[in-house]
Amino acid sequence: VTSKYLNHSVLTLGYKLEEFAQVPLSSTSNQLFRRKKRGVSMAYITDHEPFDHALANGGFTPRDPRKPNCTADQYHVQFFEDVDILVH
Repeated sequence: VTSKYLNHSVLTLGYKLEEFAQVPLSSTSNQLFRRKKRGVSMAYITDHEPFDHALANGGFTPRDPRKPNCTADQYHVQFFEDVDILVH
């Protein structure tokens, strides 16, 4: 479970639940489990307000969230971009 503060007039948190399964190694290894494989994920993010009010007019330009000029809204998108189920 990962949590994230959301942009709202009161304290609001969003949650991301991710399942990771241990993958068995070959029988020749001393360890039975080592690698982790991503399973199902879901995010529950409600009562979030955009940081940039231009988004209400459809003015969103996707950017690479790994770059320093990324907006707070892009970091919000990055939090849930790969989840299987999103409750927003």
